[in-house]
Amino acid sequence: RVNNVVPKADIDAVARVYQQSRGKPAILAQKFGINTDLFQKSPPNNAEDFAKKLLDGVYTGETDAIAKATLRDRLRDELTNKAKQLRRTATNDKTQAGPKDDDVANFAEVYRRVGGKLDELCKMFDIDPKL
Repeated sequence: RVNNVVPKADIDAVARVYQQSRGKPAILAQKFGINTDLFQKSPPNNAEDFAKKLLDGVYTGETDAIAKATLRDRLRDELTNKAKQLRRTATNDKTQAGPKDDDVANFAEVYRRVGGKLDELCKMFDIDPKL
């Protein structure tokens, strides 16, 4: 490339190989190291179009990026399928239940025993009095 322009001779050379390979992805992958998934996603219109796309990196791609994209697609499909199999269930919300009567009675007894002294209660329950 010169100034980001692919020389016509390079395009013609790649186009010839494409024509000799009859555009078969397996052969092109062997000759150029293209990713056949990318080839299938963006098939060329003709030999020259293939050459331009190849030389622009359309068919090579980053292997890690392709693996990540494939994994994301597979995970999305799997999650969609699993979500369809889930059933609704009734849940109990115990966060609003409040303290039990026995716990309140026990704390009240301890409170009476120490005479309501905050420092003693904090020591007894291992609580920082600054809270």
